Amino acid sequence: MAEGQEPYTPPPDKSRRAVIFATLGIVTILGLAFFIAAVVGPHWQTHKVICHVWWPYISEAGPEAIQRLGGPDRALDRLVAYRRLPDWMKPRRAKANILLGYCGPRAIPALLDAFAEDDAGMHYSAKHALMGLAGTRESVHALVVALRDENPRVREGAAIVLGRMGRIAEEAVFALKQLLKDEDDDVREAARKALEAIPPVWNIHELPPEPHD
Repeated sequence: MAEGQEPYTPPPDKSRRAVIFATLGIVTILGLAFFIAAVVGPHWQTHKVICHVWWPYISEAGPEAIQRLGGPDRALDRLVAYRRLPDWMKPRRAKANILLGYCGPRAIPALLDAFAEDDAGMHYSAKHALMGLAGTRESVHALVVALRDENPRVREGAAIVLGRMGRIAEEAVFALKQLLKDEDDDVREAARKALEAIPPVWNIHELPPEPHD
């Protein structure tokens, strides 16, 4: 090569670039198809089932909706996944909470998670669904565990539901008593009201006096 002469650079292999672009295009299409099949499709089906359940008839339509979603276990997974979607993709999330109440005691942790959200509608629907699951030792135990949750709204919600259970929640008395010393005012008040509603294990006259400013 003569001094000062530029080294020879072969022209780009157009056929090779075409193969690369074609491969990238196929991978992109396959990825999009997988996303639609794995996420968009099931979400859309879940959304349609939820929308077809009217509030006035939810007690009758709820069990049927759970079967349409594949039975209690499959419905639980699909409804929880629906609630995790971005807000604009889950406009019926409060109704999804109600339907979780038809999935059995396994739905209790998911319903308790609703209290961590800053949404009164989610709180109300979660309480409604949890009351539908009340009556078993499994449900009481799950709520007692929730009384120790780090989120005060979850602790408060669990205490409220336990209070509405009445005498069946007797095993929660000790844990509720501990919440009377909770740092959160609403949690303490929920625990106090719950203890008032669970006779006769807890003697209301033994409750500590109301704090005064």
